[in-house]
Amino acid sequence: ITQETHKLLLKLTEAADLKGMTEKMFTGQKINTTEDRAVLHVALRQPKGAVRADGKEVAGEVRAPARLRPVPAFYLRLSCVRRTTKLKKKGRLTTERILWQEEKWYGADLPQPEAGVTRLPVFFPLPAGLPESTAGEGDGVQWRLEVSAKVGGPDLQSCFEVPVFSPAGPPERAGEVSAAAAAATDPTLAYQLTLDEVRKRIRSRIEVREQPDGREFVFPAGRNPGFSSAALVLWLVWTGAIGLMLLARAPMLFPLIFMAVDALMGIFLADLWFRRSCVVVTPGQLKMQTSWLGYAKETVLAAGELASLKADIGATAGNAAYYDLKVRARNGREYLAAKFLNHKPEAEWLIRQMAAVLKRPPAEAEEQG
Repeated sequence: ITQETHKLLLKLTEAADLKGMTEKMFTGQKINTTEDRAVLHVALRQPKGAVRADGKEVAGEVRAPARLRPVPAFYLRLSCVRRTTKLKKKGRLTTERILWQEEKWYGADLPQPEAGVTRLPVFFPLPAGLPESTAGEGDGVQWRLEVSAKVGGPDLQSCFEVPVFSPAGPPERAGEVSAAAAAATDPTLAYQLTLDEVRKRIRSRIEVREQPDGREFVFPAGRNPGFSSAALVLWLVWTGAIGLMLLARAPMLFPLIFMAVDALMGIFLADLWFRRSCVVVTPGQLKMQTSWLGYAKETVLAAGELASLKADIGATAGNAAYYDLKVRARNGREYLAAKFLNHKPEAEWLIRQMAAVLKRPPAEAEEQG
């Protein structure tokens, strides 16, 4: 390329406003005039960047340069994570807290119009009130999209950082459309597994039994063996460290601190392995029963006393969130109906089932994450 050609190319980019269009692409503005949407492929193909979502949803697609046939499904998970780093004497300690999470499963028969390529559509409505991505590296908020599937040969396992920011512009763009309304127009609904298929996929042990005048929901003890076993191993290692301190005759302050933490871990572990919950819902009341081995407690609320049902993140393990099913009374008091539900779609489905028996409008059964 001669210098003259180089100058002409630069003038062409200026005439086409290449710099401005690039800025619009990386800030999530709608430059796809045909479909009237932002071009978000860059967000889904690079681990780092400054791509904005639409402000109301994360949408786009993930492409793999091969035709993949999952057994039995593609799994997508979008998470909002707050990352914190603390300086310690022996280095840095980084912790992460999941603020919000959503999951989807796509069937193996997902249409693939392009030969030799797998295209996974992405669409996640974003509820109001969640924080934006933190610019730059280090502490702050990160949004992550995980895609996985068991396939012939090496399994698909990818994670993308998807920067999410509030849209610039007039207030009406900032989200007058609720997440529920956006979900109703989800273009990926036709590809998703049914709830029954999802429950088989995750091997749910939660039982829903029809009663003459309502439904019974049974949450067995120890139904998350992987999570419970990992917690048990951690507790045993922690307890062993206390034993080593005592043998080494360390100053008593350190074993006492470790023993206090050990006791809390033991209580949490007992809850994981031995808590059994049962919720019986009729049009007139909601009865919650929780038992640990031989001890049990029961709470009964009349339908008129109930304000809402919701699922909140109660615990996390790695990149997975575990949900608590909560009942809120009109007097403001909250009751814990069940713990450690390991998939949000099932938790939300259980809420809808309970609300249907209570004959409550959907707005009164909150589904939060």
